Order: sequence, then C-alpha cells, then structure tokens
Amino acid sequence: MKTARNTCLIALFGFLGACQTSGEPDPGADPGAEAAVAEELAERLDAYEQALLNGQAAPVKSFWTEDARVLVPGTDLTGSELMSFIDDFFAAGGVVRSVEFRTADIFVHGDAAYELGQYEETGQMGEQAPEHVSSNYFLRWERQPDGSWKIDRFVAGPAAAPEEA
Repeated sequence: MKTARNTCLIALFGFLGACQTSGEPDPGADPGAEAAVAEELAERLDAYEQALLNGQAAPVKSFWTEDARVLVPGTDLTGSELMSFIDDFFAAGGVVRSVEFRTADIFVHGDAAYELGQYEETGQMGEQAPEHVSSNYFLRWERQPDGSWKIDRFVAGPAAAPEEA
C-alpha cells in the first residue's frame, strides 16, 4: 500500500512541476490577468455549488463541457455519461445537502486553467442515509468561445490516506 501511495505522490509532484515555471517570470505573463481569471473561476465555482444545492439538472450540466470527464474512486464518466448521470441523480430524488470547494492553487495557461483543492459534499438519494465525502480535487477549466469557463476534467480522491496495515 505504501508503494501505491508513493507512486501517486510522485505522479502528483510531476504534474505540479509541469504546471510551474522554471522560477523565472514569464515575460509575456500578465499577473493582473491571471488574478482576474482566478477571481472569475472562484465566482464560477460558487455558482456551481449553488446550482448543485438548487437540485436541478440543467443548470448543473451547463457548467460542464460536452466532452467532460470525471474520475473519482469507482467512477469514470465521459461527456454523455456524465450528463446522463446528472439527469438520473436528480430525477431519482437525489439531493445535494451541502457542498464546499476550497481552492488551494490555480494555474492559468491561455484558455485552460488548472485548479487544485479540497471539497466536502453531503448527498442523499431518496430515503437513504446521507453520504458525506471529503476529497482532494483537480479541475481543468476551459475557456469557451463566448469567454465563459466550463469544467472539462474533474479528478478527486480521498483527502485522508488509507491506514497502513
């Protein structure tokens, strides 16, 4: 188990290293523009949380690109599968009781932005007991032709490491 965790950490650090610069400022980068994108993405994420809490499929689906992909433990959904999942969840009486995203870092590269953080969510299906999830997450945002930002990739994993045997 320790080897699997170490491999995941190495992959994560490799990703973060690829997202960061060599330490030298990019002469073409505009810190003000990056800060503006980060603020816009924070507003989008707040609006997404509200859409989830309002419990209607169409507004939730509007935050995702057509070819989005979601990878969470036990689930791998592509665009049309994700849209069907959202429809089915709310149609079956699914409710998001609470949700909170806490962004740790955002890296902006042109029309793509990469966000890392943690989130907590409590959901419930009909009369079943509510389920609480606490996870680390990675979002890839894509700027759309109209200038809006949509979620293209979502990857999440448990916030706490499994206990070692």
